[in-house]
Amino acid sequence: MDKGKKLAKALGKKLEENVILKELTTLKVGGVADFFYQAETIDELVKAVLACWKIGMPCFVLGNGSNIIVSDFGFPGLVIKNCTSNISLMPDKGQVIADSGVPLSLVIMKSASQELSGLEPLFFIPGTVGGAVYTNAGAHGVEIGSFVKSITALMPSEKIVRLNQNLMQFSYRNLRFKKIKSAKKPVILSVKLQLAHSKREDISQRLAQFKNWRQHHQPLGELSAGSIFKNPSGNFSTTLSEKEVNAQKTAGYLIEQAGGKKMRAGGAAVSKKHANFFINKGKANARDFRQLIEEVREKVRQQSGILLEEEIEYMGHW
Repeated sequence: MDKGKKLAKALGKKLEENVILKELTTLKVGGVADFFYQAETIDELVKAVLACWKIGMPCFVLGNGSNIIVSDFGFPGLVIKNCTSNISLMPDKGQVIADSGVPLSLVIMKSASQELSGLEPLFFIPGTVGGAVYTNAGAHGVEIGSFVKSITALMPSEKIVRLNQNLMQFSYRNLRFKKIKSAKKPVILSVKLQLAHSKREDISQRLAQFKNWRQHHQPLGELSAGSIFKNPSGNFSTTLSEKEVNAQKTAGYLIEQAGGKKMRAGGAAVSKKHANFFINKGKANARDFRQLIEEVREKVRQQSGILLEEEIEYMGHW
């Protein structure tokens, strides 16, 4: 029995074949997944991952499709769309437990309804809770790792474990899981967050402030994957003055100083609004973005001597 048939036997009728991935990403590029499965519960998510591990098939757990560039050649294995959706609020403890597939923005809104605060700067990050924790997403000087009390995860040992924050080793856009060199990557199943209490009107005011900043500084409404490069020193973009932002030497600043806002490759272009956002102008493919990334990186290296490192993740066969 070949791997496809073994996978079908394990996952049943919900398993799909030859699914186009670009519509499942915020950048709208990418080829076809050999197999596709939508996991609506943690049990289904675990079942799908374990099935792949058992037969030696590559798998990729896909959240909201931001922060990734899918290859034009697609993904040679199973793509698992994480649609897990449970949220549990414990206002008296200031805690929220969310499945990894829950949109981060929904967690923030649900928390705000119970006057739980802290994550407002991250509201406009278009990812899931699991994706945000996996990348230690941050904005305006705030990282989600600071609020993680614990996670549950499926480990390469095939055991489900709970890990407290001190075992996660959060760092700038990174955590311990991403450093594991193995075909079996740990999969975040749920996250417990520790938040602070705040008045609902104060939370609403902060959300409005961050919304206004993003509307003026980032290309909302355009097709992008989010920030392409990490800030080289680990600093964060902030709402500070232009002089203070420049002093941080952010990736966006370095790209702009190197003339990057004029750069384009095929249908991929550097945003005129924020140089660390690359935009799909309508007919771009993944190859266009890969080419633009390399050309911008080299331009910055020549200008500043700094070699930028990607924040986005490449998915599939390149």
